[in-house]
Amino acid sequence: MSATAEGSESEFVPTPEGQRVRDVFDLHEFGVALYRQRMRRENPDADDVEIDALTRAWLIAPPQPDRLRNALGDRAW
Repeated sequence: MSATAEGSESEFVPTPEGQRVRDVFDLHEFGVALYRQRMRRENPDADDVEIDALTRAWLIAPPQPDRLRNALGDRAW
């Protein structure tokens, strides 16, 4: 048996690419949480089911062309 298998544990070190993917998912979750918070502010009488429906609708809606820009700041369309 090797030393690793016998009990000395090595710490997992993520690759830069893996960390970027995790960061993207974290940012997505944060953005969704912010949108839900905004929907609660704008719709104070809405229950959780309505907030979920508004959030889902926002997530599946196609992007608005006037808000898309490429990396240089030019319109993507």
